[in-house]
Amino acid sequence: MKPDEIPFRGDRSMAFSQTAFNEIEHGFRFAPPGEVHLGVGYPLPGGGELNLDQLAPDLSLGMCYAALDRFQGLAVPSAGADVPDGAALTYFASRQLEALPPATALRLMAGGLADDRELYQGVSRRELPKLRRRLAAGRPAVLALILVEGNRFVVASGYESDRETHTTRLRVYDPTRPGMPAEINVGRLPQGMTLRQGDEVRVLRGFLVMEYHQPPQPVLTRRAGPMLGGLAISLRWPVDSHRVNQFFGENPESYRPFGLAGHEGLDLFALSGANVYAAAGGVVTQASHPEGHPYGLQVRIRHEAQGVVFHTIYAHLSEVFVRADQTVVAGERIGLADNTGNSFGSHLHLTLKIEGQQTPGYPAGIVDPWPYLQDSPPVEPVENLPLPSGVSVFTTVELNLRAAPGTGAEIRALLPAGERLMTLGEAPEVRGKIGQEGAWLAVQTASGKAGFVAARYVQNLDQSLPPGDLVVYPVGSVNLRAGPSQSFEVLATLGSMDPLGVLGESALMLARVGKPAEWLPVQTENGLRGWVAAWLVHRTGQWLPASGLVVYPAGAVNLRARPALDANVLTVLTSGDALEVLEEADTARRKIGQAGEWVNVRSAQGFSGYVAAWLLQTTRPAVPLQPGEGLTLFATADLNLRAQASLQSPRVGGVFRAQPLKVVEADPAAARLKAGQPGQWVYGEAPDGTRGWAAAWFLSLAPL
Repeated sequence: MKPDEIPFRGDRSMAFSQTAFNEIEHGFRFAPPGEVHLGVGYPLPGGGELNLDQLAPDLSLGMCYAALDRFQGLAVPSAGADVPDGAALTYFASRQLEALPPATALRLMAGGLADDRELYQGVSRRELPKLRRRLAAGRPAVLALILVEGNRFVVASGYESDRETHTTRLRVYDPTRPGMPAEINVGRLPQGMTLRQGDEVRVLRGFLVMEYHQPPQPVLTRRAGPMLGGLAISLRWPVDSHRVNQFFGENPESYRPFGLAGHEGLDLFALSGANVYAAAGGVVTQASHPEGHPYGLQVRIRHEAQGVVFHTIYAHLSEVFVRADQTVVAGERIGLADNTGNSFGSHLHLTLKIEGQQTPGYPAGIVDPWPYLQDSPPVEPVENLPLPSGVSVFTTVELNLRAAPGTGAEIRALLPAGERLMTLGEAPEVRGKIGQEGAWLAVQTASGKAGFVAARYVQNLDQSLPPGDLVVYPVGSVNLRAGPSQSFEVLATLGSMDPLGVLGESALMLARVGKPAEWLPVQTENGLRGWVAAWLVHRTGQWLPASGLVVYPAGAVNLRARPALDANVLTVLTSGDALEVLEEADTARRKIGQAGEWVNVRSAQGFSGYVAAWLLQTTRPAVPLQPGEGLTLFATADLNLRAQASLQSPRVGGVFRAQPLKVVEADPAAARLKAGQPGQWVYGEAPDGTRGWAAAWFLSLAPL
């Protein structure tokens, strides 16, 4: 059956819609070429970085957007080819970056961290209705599929819903499986959500509908630097892409320690292995990797035009095709882009030096290459914009970027909520305006578009950190500092019983607790904010040695940060978990089984917290702690492990399709009979050691 022949029937109990998107006409005949490393990341609230390669490890997302570009009638490289060329890979990578602005990337990351119930509710209440509306309007949509093992991206082109069974079938195009029919089935329960491709069925945890925009026109809003050396100098673009990752003079705070006023060249977007060309004809003066040089493997070329001598430098290469003293012509391939030297992602760094010229704050000869590049995107003038301040802000709402301060100025762009902006001007003045009514900030977007935004609707990083539900306590006396380092001033000294609300995403911050060299942003009970050493705090209000008493949950129970039902859940424990009691043994024994009492415990995985005493027992549970007689079952689909034998129970782990599950039950013979039976559950151990209950109807006696 061809991809465009998946039958979509219709009767009175059905609602259905099919767009004009066709996989053969608008898709591609090739799959994305393995993993790709774009080397782009966004700062996370509270520290750290979200690497986009973790969200989209191949170019399938960019291919989905390129397929929609074709649907819109736009020209796309390699559209009808059997294999992609370099221009196509660059196009896909560029579209992938455009599809993942900070707000979208954080939303996708949050989806992966959510539990199955939360994801399913999001699909049924928000994403699926949104998708139906788009498809009914004839607009195919890109979906980010959240699977057990990661993300996948597809284009949804039609749907069919059964009003009686409350199920929906989505027709999708998957770039990773060209020519293979694919569909998504959404049932009434999370386990009813699957991705079917041919004979393969995978459990789908959820999906997000992504926003589609046509590729931007090659127009960058940026003031041109001064034209030095006259018009004798003319450079061609040294890479196929015309995307600029970092302009000359940007990020002064990062370059000040090196004695520079800012970035000393242009960082041009280039995938690892992309061709690098000579920007002008000349003689190669160097093609090597000097030991310890921040440029890594580099090529330097001397040029002369109408009496003007200038030099171009091409940095961070993986391979060079020229040698010193070799004459090259403009456009000749001289190497391959990569990430060598002091670099944090594949790109090409281009430096231009003009003999006899001087740019304040830079070594002799270094100038901005931008004005000399041929066919540079036209520059939209934005008057009187200062240099970058080094202070980043985030939009709190959808916000207009205007050509001048004031609501009457021309709107240059609509910025989404959560967009990261670099402010321009003096840092102290910028910080004083943030969040202020009536004030305006000069800013620049990640793509180089500059203008003004209302300061009331932006926040800096510290202000944008919301209080989470994670609470920690100091281990003894701990300093609250103004920043994440011992070099920052002490704001207050905290005691061992002072509760501290951790700011930012709780799941991310929880991983830092107790780790050397890590810091946590926190807020005290009286509202004072600052940073504490993560290795000097813990997650419970007590810090006692183990008593020697071991207790066991009677079933699935929550381990909480405080002795209260509204406290943060640290992890879910199952009936097979042995727990060390962290308080006086006799006191703990008196609490066990008593309503309203709590016991401070530590799990085998090192989690310390409180468990409801009425859900504990001192004897081992009925489920044995060792696998029974070596019985192993195999997953017939990606499968969740749950804390209890119920679809409503929290997810504690999972196994992939065809992976083994060691049975951990008292009666292996009875467990064997459950395999493949609807409504039955088996308690088992996954290959990573996680234990939980698995739906027996997704298990078999032999691998498929």
